[in-house]
Amino acid sequence: MESLIILSFLLSLALLVHSAPAPRPAGDSLTVFPHVISSSPSNKLISLNHTSLIINITINNFHHSLTTDCSFYSGSVLNHDNGWTTLSICKNNELSGIIKLEEGMFTLQPMDGDTNAHALDKMSNDLPHDHCSSPAPTDQVSGERLKRHQSKVLEKTIELALVIDRSLYSIHQENLTDYILHIMNTVTHLYKDPSIGSASIVNIALVKLIVWNDTTTDTITSNANPIATKDQFCQWQSKERTGSHHDIAVLLTGGSICETTSCNILGIANYRSACNHDTSCAVVRDTGLSTAFTLAHELGHNLGMYHDGDAMSNCETNDKFIMSSSFKASTNPHIWSKCSELQLYDFLSSSESSCLDNDPDATVAPPPSAAPLIGQFYSLNEQCKLLYGANSTTCHKTDCSVLWCSTDGVSCDQTQHSPPAGGSPCLFTNTTQGVCYHGNCRLQGEVSTPIDGGWSQWSNWGTCSSTCGDGIQSRTRYCNKPLPQYGGKRCVGERLEYKLCRNEECLIDYRNYRCSQLKPADGAAGTSHKEWIAADPSSVAKYLLNSCHLYCKYKDDQSWYLMEKNIPEGTSCIAQSLAAGVCIQRKCIQIGCDGKLGSDYYTDRCGVTCGDNSTCNYITMKYTPTPGLTNRYHDVLTLPAGASNIEIDTDKQSYNVIAAYTTKFELNGPDTRSYQYGVAYIAGTYWMYSHYYLHTNGPINQTLTIKLFAADTSLLTVQYTLPNYWRTGPWSSCSPVCGNGTRTRNVTCGHDDSNKCNVDNKPVATLPCDQESCDSYHWRAGDWTQCSATCGGGTQTRNVQCQHINGSNRTSEYCTGKDKPVDIRMCSTQNCCQNHFSSAVCEAILEYGLCSNYKDQCCSTCK
Repeated sequence: MESLIILSFLLSLALLVHSAPAPRPAGDSLTVFPHVISSSPSNKLISLNHTSLIINITINNFHHSLTTDCSFYSGSVLNHDNGWTTLSICKNNELSGIIKLEEGMFTLQPMDGDTNAHALDKMSNDLPHDHCSSPAPTDQVSGERLKRHQSKVLEKTIELALVIDRSLYSIHQENLTDYILHIMNTVTHLYKDPSIGSASIVNIALVKLIVWNDTTTDTITSNANPIATKDQFCQWQSKERTGSHHDIAVLLTGGSICETTSCNILGIANYRSACNHDTSCAVVRDTGLSTAFTLAHELGHNLGMYHDGDAMSNCETNDKFIMSSSFKASTNPHIWSKCSELQLYDFLSSSESSCLDNDPDATVAPPPSAAPLIGQFYSLNEQCKLLYGANSTTCHKTDCSVLWCSTDGVSCDQTQHSPPAGGSPCLFTNTTQGVCYHGNCRLQGEVSTPIDGGWSQWSNWGTCSSTCGDGIQSRTRYCNKPLPQYGGKRCVGERLEYKLCRNEECLIDYRNYRCSQLKPADGAAGTSHKEWIAADPSSVAKYLLNSCHLYCKYKDDQSWYLMEKNIPEGTSCIAQSLAAGVCIQRKCIQIGCDGKLGSDYYTDRCGVTCGDNSTCNYITMKYTPTPGLTNRYHDVLTLPAGASNIEIDTDKQSYNVIAAYTTKFELNGPDTRSYQYGVAYIAGTYWMYSHYYLHTNGPINQTLTIKLFAADTSLLTVQYTLPNYWRTGPWSSCSPVCGNGTRTRNVTCGHDDSNKCNVDNKPVATLPCDQESCDSYHWRAGDWTQCSATCGGGTQTRNVQCQHINGSNRTSEYCTGKDKPVDIRMCSTQNCCQNHFSSAVCEAILEYGLCSNYKDQCCSTCK
């Protein structure tokens, strides 16, 4: 909710500085206020071309979990182009903050001993020159990053941990919390500045405030080297994550962060590290309220922003913006450059920023509140009295667009051509009371209730950007149905949409045409060449870094010249993945295999259109040079033809050099070791290289040996893919063994799942086999053996053998299907007997012819 601030009353501020009143042009607001804000005695009196400031503020509900008596606001300075402020109002109506005017940056703070007096100090231009020690990244921009374009509004939340060292704590002690929140109020305002772009919404939540108030961590801040300080702090904060969460940790120190007390370095951070638990950190030196600008700068590095003017930023060298590498009198540390806007969006739209997608815990946010409108405190008559004296009153001309006053009760001729304060009463209709807001009469409920923005309908598709070849069409929608108002949320989602349009092939490529139009004088002085040609990716490394720039060269000359940075939208280009694309906002947007711009669908690393990388083998290896065998080339491995997605990497800080060899050295060699970035055409494909990496999408069309010149024992990693292949086992013997049969073998995919091998190339698993007729084989039975018993049942056996007609024995499977003679039978099946009478009795029975009566009792005798 918006409000005006006048110092003498709650939520109000008048800044009357010690300077001679200057004539005011018509239309400017001139207000007489009852209180004077003095300049600090240590500074010369501030000379401004005005005698008062009117400030429009909105409460700034940034997330934090700290207890404070202060409320935090940000807003604009009326009648000052690009003027803005971040203010806090604490107990006893004390104000602190920063005010940006045309004349410079000012700090506002209470004066000791007088709660009604405040010091307005101009921030010194004599700031440290080289304020940031964060090294410029040397890595090439990844292929994923080249896809980003600002067609979607992204909202992210940084969960920030601030760590305060002993030296800073000793300065502020019990006032530390309020001081930190003053700084964070400005930081959050800087990340809401319109210069950051409408496509990036960055919320900052202060989730931790940690104070080092003992000596256990002094070793971190006592380093003479800022990089060592940063690295040790990174290690500390990584361990501190246990049991709690933050995205980025920043150490605020009250001392110097480098070798001498005169050191000019204000901060250091790791580049593009916001979601890396081990490296998402920064160190910032405290410089008062202006610390906010250094903190915003270092967070910018964590979020993927280069220094303006760095070679990797593709931005002109200057010192005018937040991401300048130094502060000077000309610096505007509250404005982001266009380069920073694009780099931030590039990071936020990548998978590297995924940790910023979650909102902080709801308990961290302060309760919602709204700043009351100043017109609710001051009537129209009171506003006139403030402007023109105690006898002034409002008069009939007044409406919400202009406040008119009368000093004599008759004439209505006094005005500053500015509207009455927001909240002043007005008639919305003849019978309905309203309030003034932004120069218009609104219903009270409209002003007090936030209105979230909504998207309009998409516009019609524009015309194709090209009349031949590939081009693009775009359409737009706007966040105006309704506009976000009264603190409502901005729209999130796509605001620009592109689609591919295709025409007949161009007779001449745009780049070739533009280069052919150049005159000899357009190049290097003193050259005698007359014919210009366009760049080729095999000849200039920058082509893949800036494929939407125009590079030309003289024919038969090796010097390339950047001729255009803004080639037409929709011009064809080559993405870093070496896939075809079109230029959109100076970036090469890949055309996916599904025909859509920026699509992640493309020919996968296995060579399958719109594949999922599952149809090939992913191979990795590691190689460490043998200690004592350095300063020479080592054979690492030989890559087979067909290898794709090859990535070979070693430590970029080492002096090891990767070389490629076919029948000769294709890259580097005995007499050449390059430490530059470049593109080379080797084994039928383009490679990107430096001394520490060698990458290609491939595939290579011949075997390639990778060698390493080992200056030290740094680890080398290799990863590549090979198409999945079918593995075959040995053939079985023919089955059956005679007549018409088949042979079989096991056929398995090199991958765990046979569905991931190409079934069209699957080897046969069964073959027919034609053996000798089965009629040539029969069973032959031998003679029976003697019975194994004379009574009670025994057995006889014989040998039954499958034989060929020539008498040679065969295994039984050769006689399969023929009746096999039995090879065992029973014999001597009669029962065996045992006498129940004595042999003498049985002999007597036999002698007298009585066996028929006693056969069972004398079975042996009476047989």
